[in-house]
Amino acid sequence: GRLLAGEQKTGVSAWSGVVVLFFVVVGMLAFTWPNAMAQPKQVVPFELRRVVEQGAPDSELLPFADSKGGRRLSVAKAAILDSSHVAEAKLTEDPVSQRPTVSLRLTKEGAENFSKATDENIGRQIAIVVSGKILSAPSVRDRISGGELVISGNFSREEAAELAKKLQPARKENGKDSGAWSPPEGTLPSAVFRMAQQDRAAGRYEEALQKHFWYHRASREEVGQGGVRLSFALSDWLQLGQVYPPALAKLKEVRDQTGEALRKMDRAEDPFTLFHEYASINQMLNNDSKTVDLFVWLDANDPDVARKAYGVAEPALIKSKEFKLCGKYVKAGDIDQIIANRQMNEKIATENPKMHIRPFAERKFRNSAATLVSLLVKNDEEAQGRQVAEKALAAWNDPELKASIDAALRGQVPEPWP
Repeated sequence: GRLLAGEQKTGVSAWSGVVVLFFVVVGMLAFTWPNAMAQPKQVVPFELRRVVEQGAPDSELLPFADSKGGRRLSVAKAAILDSSHVAEAKLTEDPVSQRPTVSLRLTKEGAENFSKATDENIGRQIAIVVSGKILSAPSVRDRISGGELVISGNFSREEAAELAKKLQPARKENGKDSGAWSPPEGTLPSAVFRMAQQDRAAGRYEEALQKHFWYHRASREEVGQGGVRLSFALSDWLQLGQVYPPALAKLKEVRDQTGEALRKMDRAEDPFTLFHEYASINQMLNNDSKTVDLFVWLDANDPDVARKAYGVAEPALIKSKEFKLCGKYVKAGDIDQIIANRQMNEKIATENPKMHIRPFAERKFRNSAATLVSLLVKNDEEAQGRQVAEKALAAWNDPELKASIDAALRGQVPEPWP
């Protein structure tokens, strides 16, 4: 109980179907659909999770580290804190029991999350999870601020030292951080990405992080890497972060710096590119609320950029039920582009039958058309929604499309896909 005891676009993603299939045609299958490329679960070195009732939504049973009888506890899948929120970790000793402990100093974001979580969970239990096993699950007695906490448990000094080492972020050397690495001149970013994957597989985590960071910056310039950069490469970086916390911290740092760059009105980089990168990282981190917040800011402060970025922002806005905001950026005429995308995708599928892209293209058309109809209905434009529905069904007489359209006309907004 010591830890918690008070110690301190043009609308409706109209172009995205073409973009996805363009990457498929060049052999990359590289747009962002995380569920389609789900990876084996990695064990995170450290997490704090809420204790919940067994069988509650989005929960799982985790074993206790010292349990010999298979004792388990139901905890939320979403973590309050994880290894990426650690600014410093060091081996310490409990002054009373003299048992080894690990003292943590949290990042600013981690301290804020922890303070808020303890304030909202007074009287409830929070589980301390290390490498997928529960060390303890103390009850929260009061809000804890200050950003410092201690992990204690039934582990040896060597095990505590190893945990501290895992949680300790990469240190700067000679004023340079893990992003200072660069390959020999003339090396293609795509080759560096493969090297990063090889380093991760071999357990060379710091080297992998260096290469991921270099690739992320350099790949903007290599033709054909746009889709890979914001899908497979980010997914691989996230996998690295699940076993090597400094990599996750670095990914979040890149995300935050991208958001800050976008908020500067005198920004030097293309704002659409910045927003696409920001949204893609948030999607990988399951943090779409940050994408929504930034889009709301753009809507109020830079409408022209918001209009260009809407197609990328739309999935996050729909998940957050920001239907009225979506209504500012969609129009009935968007169906013409959606239909044109389908026609082009049909042509690609016919000319390249071995690529098996028709099912993807068909599902994309259903989703895009139904999304447009539903958003128009949600914004009191039912007459326009019906016109769009008629156009979509005239373009493709498909029973599943009709079912989706009928649901959309009743105001049911489909889940974003892919």
